[in-house]
Amino acid sequence: DHCGGADPGGGDHCGSADPGGTDHCGGGTIPLLQEWLRNGMSLGSAAAFMITGPATKITNLGALKIMMGFRRFLLYLIFVMAFSFAAGLAVNACMAF
Repeated sequence: DHCGGADPGGGDHCGSADPGGTDHCGGGTIPLLQEWLRNGMSLGSAAAFMITGPATKITNLGALKIMMGFRRFLLYLIFVMAFSFAAGLAVNACMAF
């Protein structure tokens, strides 16, 4: 995984595709979302999914729980869910116009 900085060869791979056609930073998510959107998923739901993905990555959650303690960790999870839900509603509302 090259996310978090430049690779030893001098290039930054986050957000760009490698010669094999896959992204180094969770590139499988984009084709999955494209398929879901083609099958009727709303853009707001897709936005919420994209926001919660990095925020709920299991390794990140484990580190956050250790650093923040259980009570603050629960507040973090509640905030992530509430913000993602609100962002999804906002995107859907904007797309209605």
